[in-house]
Amino acid sequence: MSHMRSRVLGPVIVLLSALALMVSGCASLPDSSSPQAIGTIDRGPATTEVPAPEPGREPDLLLRDFLQANTDPTNRHVAARQFLTSGMSAGWDDAASATIVDKVDVLAEDRDDNTAKYVVRANIVGHLEEGGLYRADNGDLEAKFTLVRDDGEWRIDEMPPGVIMDKPRFLNSYQRRSLYFVTPSGSTVVPDPRWISGTPEQAAARLIGLLIEGPKPSLAPAVHNELAEATILGAITKADGRTGQVGVGLGGIRVDFGGLASLTEPARELLAAQVIWTLANARSQDRTSSSPMDSRSTSATRTGGPPRMWRR
Repeated sequence: MSHMRSRVLGPVIVLLSALALMVSGCASLPDSSSPQAIGTIDRGPATTEVPAPEPGREPDLLLRDFLQANTDPTNRHVAARQFLTSGMSAGWDDAASATIVDKVDVLAEDRDDNTAKYVVRANIVGHLEEGGLYRADNGDLEAKFTLVRDDGEWRIDEMPPGVIMDKPRFLNSYQRRSLYFVTPSGSTVVPDPRWISGTPEQAAARLIGLLIEGPKPSLAPAVHNELAEATILGAITKADGRTGQVGVGLGGIRVDFGGLASLTEPARELLAAQVIWTLANARSQDRTSSSPMDSRSTSATRTGGPPRMWRR
């Protein structure tokens, strides 16, 4: 990666020339929460499209459709709320938890003409926590759902708080990306894996927002975040100011940061390095494996410019 310097007096402007954030690669969920090795393979773009409830859908099938719709978090899970009664939608705390499961079974408990009760049983494989942090887990999930007829259509009227996501659908809707932070010496960039959803156009803003929020708690003592006091001024655009297709194809990305006028030139270089590493590496999908991360893959030698990550 070539060295890049910011040359502004007030807001810090980072230009990422010819940077594409096309989503590629594939990912698997780690079996533990310890650091994992990173790799890349090709895959087509992910999709978060979910269908609206089908008219006349049987209650067990509608419940399965709801579980699939749970993987789209847009607007507080507006897609999933289509499957709920108005009262359940108003009372559903979708932010309470996010549990990722596999081997989902939908078992009937009781049903009459206007009410149907089901138990959802599944294997817990992990949890998606605030900021896109994934925590591996294992165990059994059991959740009870009650559906009622609402204007002739089955809708969910009772269920537990939080979100349940089927693992295959989760992997198709979320992408594993890494934020990059620097060590206090400024010689090393350290990845902080996160899971994000949305389109490639939304990825840049989401990743930079997470950078500003800072590293995960377990990593925070070992790294420094030059964006901790940053604010984003205006929209994130292509390098020439265009607002459409940002991060898609060629054309670069421009980010205007405020609140950083007191930063020294070396600190600005480190800030630019964090943004560049985070967005440039978003072009490839990280893949976790069960082997420990090789320390040589996350270390670098400072040679007068921003830190670099050396990979064998």
